[in-house]
Amino acid sequence: MSSMLAHNLSRFKLVTFDVTNTLLKFSKAPGVQYTETANSHGITSIEPKTVSIAFRKNFKILAKEYPNFGYNSQINWHEWWRLLVIQTLNDASSSKLDQKTVNKVAYTLIEQYQTPLCWEKYHKADELLRKVKETGKCVGIISNFDSRLKTLLNNMKFNQIDFILPSYEIGVMKPNTKIFEKALKESGILISPSEALHIGNEIELDCKGALDAGWSGILIRNCERDSIKENLVKCPMYDTLEILLNDLETKELNL
Repeated sequence: MSSMLAHNLSRFKLVTFDVTNTLLKFSKAPGVQYTETANSHGITSIEPKTVSIAFRKNFKILAKEYPNFGYNSQINWHEWWRLLVIQTLNDASSSKLDQKTVNKVAYTLIEQYQTPLCWEKYHKADELLRKVKETGKCVGIISNFDSRLKTLLNNMKFNQIDFILPSYEIGVMKPNTKIFEKALKESGILISPSEALHIGNEIELDCKGALDAGWSGILIRNCERDSIKENLVKCPMYDTLEILLNDLETKELNL
């Protein structure tokens, strides 16, 4: 364990991470994955580009109508994703689809997205988690995600995590400060907000959410930049987890 890394994190008792586009990324774009899975069920009247457009459109519609994957509504998270797949494929298809087959595709995709088939780890994600844990910190996950998150992280062999908070199970999504407050309690130790650090890829959801809760935050851009939003939130920003880990181990940082 690097003594500099331990020094840089010395004032924190809790370090939490986002998942999507922070620790994990899609192995294939959803438009490609949806198309390939549909093809395997005999649906050939779609292509990745039109599926991607339909996916983004219907995701926004469902997220507005049933926020947080349907939490506290007449549908649950499984039905939320089933509807998204069905509406996406029907919109993207150049011909009328057999709805029983579309439903089978939906169930297949829902299962696939909790396995390594659809995800891969960012470089140094495992090493960063391990080294943070070795400093004696409580390590947690705070993610706008449904109830598959725990299964997914287990399937992806993340072994350095003390607790996992999917927004669907907490009932609120980032940047709501209640999910950060829940993380303090979930740690099982006495922690003040100033002793907690959250690392994620979204300016508003991760950094602003953490800062509003009295935490510290770090932005991981992962090659995406939004200079306008970045100017509105003051927190350290790194292009990749690898760069963050290197700086934690080699430089004295003001976190």
